[in-house]
Amino acid sequence: MSKRKFRINRNVLWPFITLIIAVLTIKAVFAANKDLSLWALLKTLNDAKPGWLIATLICMLGFIGFEGLALKHILKSADIKLRPMQGLLYAASDQFFSAITPSATGGQPASALFMSANSIPTATITVALLINLIMYTASTVVVGLFSVLARPNFLMALTPASKILIFLGMVVMTTLTILFIALLRRGAKLHSLGIRLINFLCKIHLMHRKEHWLSRLDHVVYEYALCSDALSGNAKVLVIAFLFNLGQKVSQISVTPMLNFAFKKPVLAQGFDLWVLQAFSQVGSYCVPIPGGMGATDYIMLDGFSLLFDEDYTYILETISRSISFYICTIVTGLIVLTGYIILKLRARKAKRRV
Repeated sequence: MSKRKFRINRNVLWPFITLIIAVLTIKAVFAANKDLSLWALLKTLNDAKPGWLIATLICMLGFIGFEGLALKHILKSADIKLRPMQGLLYAASDQFFSAITPSATGGQPASALFMSANSIPTATITVALLINLIMYTASTVVVGLFSVLARPNFLMALTPASKILIFLGMVVMTTLTILFIALLRRGAKLHSLGIRLINFLCKIHLMHRKEHWLSRLDHVVYEYALCSDALSGNAKVLVIAFLFNLGQKVSQISVTPMLNFAFKKPVLAQGFDLWVLQAFSQVGSYCVPIPGGMGATDYIMLDGFSLLFDEDYTYILETISRSISFYICTIVTGLIVLTGYIILKLRARKAKRRV
């Protein structure tokens, strides 16, 4: 079996692997609290305030919509105007495939595929996705730092395992941000370092196909050079893209406080505390190479929510919140991607008939 064929099969397997991990995670949460049941969840939802439930769903959709706006704005700066639904499709494809693959950037090739189908130049696609990735990473670091500064007592009250995950998550995101900036500003030096590293690894027979890897290195450096050129003199574009990505992050984290308001009497101070704890779980999930940070995110959420609520309510809030912010959101993005794919196929058939 060729390496290419193996890679395709592995990619096909990932949705099934993700589903298995999701089932095991949910099963573990239910096993940890024997009073937690489907009936208890349904009863809690039935007693919830409809207005706050709608606000919860709006926050979930905001996670998709804000990325769509960010991509739309970045591409507009390159004189490419998108319809709102196109930006939504690009964002949904990025998020859906990121949710079912181990890599946080796993959805970018899918997003690039849809952009390419709409005749957007390859270089422009590369620049847009790189800028969006940098801004998303930076917004995550900002949210993490803000949460630590806002409620350091909550961070100290978490279990050692949660603290380690959050610390590693911050290290990973901060390192990525610095690395992206370094690649943009010092591409020539890193290119030279990369060539020496490839030559050394090939010399000691730890790497083969030297020309192939040198070619890939040249391609990566070229992409970052494009991005670097695009960034120069476009501070306004970066600031707005950052704000949209920050809005995306804030929307996702706000799902939990909104949901809590639907179940209990709204208390702003408690909502903010819950927002900070949810932000901790988001940061901690980035150090785990599992789709959606499953397991790690749930653990930190349960650990953090227990500082505010009794055990039964903690498990109910975590389960429903996670279901909306991740599982239902993944289903919604999947449906958007499927619809976009079908439309593209129908357009391709019509184009063939005209020819």
